Formats: sequence, C-alpha cells, structure tokens
Amino acid sequence: MVEHNHLTAARSACESSQTALSKARKAYATVVASGDVTEAAKVTSKQVEDAKTLTAFQKTLDAKPKASGASDCSASKRADLDAASAGLRESADSYTSAAKDLKAQAKAVLASRDAKLLTDARKHLSDKAASARKLLDSSNGKVKDNATRVRLTQRIQEADKLNTSTDVKALDAKGKELDAAVKAVNDSIAAKRKADAEAKKKAEAAAKAAQAQRSSSGSTSRRYSYSGSGYSYSGGGSKGYSGSRGSGSSSTGSSSSGGGSNDTPQSHSYGCGQDCGKYPSMPHTGCKPNEACPIG
Repeated sequence: MVEHNHLTAARSACESSQTALSKARKAYATVVASGDVTEAAKVTSKQVEDAKTLTAFQKTLDAKPKASGASDCSASKRADLDAASAGLRESADSYTSAAKDLKAQAKAVLASRDAKLLTDARKHLSDKAASARKLLDSSNGKVKDNATRVRLTQRIQEADKLNTSTDVKALDAKGKELDAAVKAVNDSIAAKRKADAEAKKKAEAAAKAAQAQRSSSGSTSRRYSYSGSGYSYSGGGSKGYSGSRGSGSSSTGSSSSGGGSNDTPQSHSYGCGQDCGKYPSMPHTGCKPNEACPIG
C-alpha cells in the first residue's frame, strides 16, 4: 500500500513536470516570435555600438534548449517516473532560461542599435552644420539673393541647439532642413554667376558696338551730285570743297568748310596738269592730263 502511494505520487510529479515543460516551450516560442527578437535578428554588427551584445544574442538564438531524454510518465516503477520527472523539469528549466536570456539579449541589441543611431544622427548633423558654416563664409557677396544666407544662418543655429538631443527623428529632420538651406545658397550662387556672365556678355557687346560706331564716324566720306546746271562735289578730310561747272562756262565754287565764294580747287592751285590725283575727278567728264580742269 505504501509503495502504491509512492508510485502514484511519482507519476503525479512526472505529469506536473510534463505540464511545466509544455508551458515553458510555449513561452519560449512566444519570445522567439516576439517583435524584439524578430527585429534584433535583422540587426548587423555595423549597426550596433557594442558588437558583443549582438554576438551573445545570436548565440542564444541559434542554440536549442535542452530537450528531455525521458518524458514517459507511464512507467510502472517509481525510479523510472522520478527520472522522467527530473528530465522533464530540466528541459522546462532550459526553455525558461533560454526565453529569459533571449528576451534580455534582444533588448540589449536594440538598445545598442539605438545608441549608435543617436550617435550617428548627432555626428551627421554636426558635420552638416560645420560644412554649412564654411559655405556661409565663402558665399558672402556671391549670392543673387542674400535671404538664402540668412535662412542658412538660422538653420545652423537651430542645429547647434540640438547637439545634445536624444530624439533621432528630430535630429534627422533638422539635418534635412539644413540640407535644403545649403542647396538654396548653392542655387543662389549659381544664379548670380549666370547673371554676372550674361551682364558681362552684354557689356562686351555694347563696348564692341560703341567702338564700331566710333570707327565709322571717323572715316572720310565723299559725295557727288549732278544738276541741270553742272556737277557739284563735296569731300571730307581736312578740307571739303564744292564746285560746279556749267555748260561751256565756269563758275566760282563755294567751300563746304567756309573758304569763301571763290574758294575752288583752282584758287588753291589745284590744276589738272599731269596729275589728276591731286583732287577728286568728276563723274562723267573726269580729269584729263594737259587739258583744262573740269572743275571751275
């Protein structure tokens, strides 16, 4: 009777151990499928501040909890039931311990990842602010719209105030605002360069046109005209003359430069002779050597 009672108690303990193992397995499976573990499993060594946390987590995740060698609670001997019960409890403890470690290690991995994200976000914003300061200094007087430099100054000051922030999203957002302000300044620099180049091109064209006009106004011009009473000539240069020759007779010329009514080529001793090049020849009649000059 006593032995029967011991056997019944041993079987009951074994069955309790079976129940405990079943619960431990389910709890372990729940932890493995949890969000923290799933997310931590995607993290790489480059994404964490402390790679040791990731190594420990991966080791626990890859290891399998110790399974029970004996799980039969139908044995007829007390010793066999006690052995089975011990094995079941050991296995249950292994699953429980693995679940606990895995849960804690997953959190450690995510914390290390978040710490690196924060460190990187601060550094990125700090680097962007430093680069923006250099642009601010070098762009002085080189932008088309100076308001872009004013906005850039404001973004730099705002970034400096966030250097101790723990809000990664706020740091990233400010970094994007700083990027936009930098782009606006660079675009304004490009716009000014383009405007300056166009202005220079227009100025050079205007200067060239003015030079051409001066050259044209400085050149000598001569004109001839004919009327029913004779020919007339006007010429540029140091002196200009006008003369006329009627049919069968000569008349005094008049100077276009104020030489008087008798101021003709002849009055200045410009006869034809052998050299017709001393004065302009007249259209139609021309100047012929050793003949009377057709002018005057």
